[in-house]
Amino acid sequence: MAVKPWIQAAKPARVQAPPPEPIKPPTIAKVKSEKRRSQGKISFDGTHEFKPGKRVMKYIGFRQKAQVSEVFIRCDGKTKFRVVEDSNTKVVIELFDTTIRLKNNQRALDTSFFPTAVKRVHARADAAGTRVEIALRHKVPYEVKRVGSTIKLLFNNAAR
Repeated sequence: MAVKPWIQAAKPARVQAPPPEPIKPPTIAKVKSEKRRSQGKISFDGTHEFKPGKRVMKYIGFRQKAQVSEVFIRCDGKTKFRVVEDSNTKVVIELFDTTIRLKNNQRALDTSFFPTAVKRVHARADAAGTRVEIALRHKVPYEVKRVGSTIKLLFNNAAR
């Protein structure tokens, strides 16, 4: 059977397209740095900034070690704070522009069972921020440290 010329002309010609270029995914370091810049944690010149708005106190805890008793407060970012000795048996940490979202973090930690100077730890939110009150059995030397967004108070167990 002979092929008719008008039918052959109706067939589309096959055109070969060049193969698509492979898309290179961005490196992990590049994605992380872009994400941090968009969140406002790191400025473009690489210096650290405080995020605007209120901080949130995420966690409060107590840990007994051999030489020290540790009270630690974790926030969602670096917060400004001040430590005030209310009396001989009370230390108060004032976290400025900080709030407590979880009701559980406002409950008092009764540490009177442990043989340490720390008797009780209680956090309260007010209009200016958050107050963490640490009741002591007796006055002992202590040290304040900041590790990232965590504030640690280390009370000496040996001093009496």
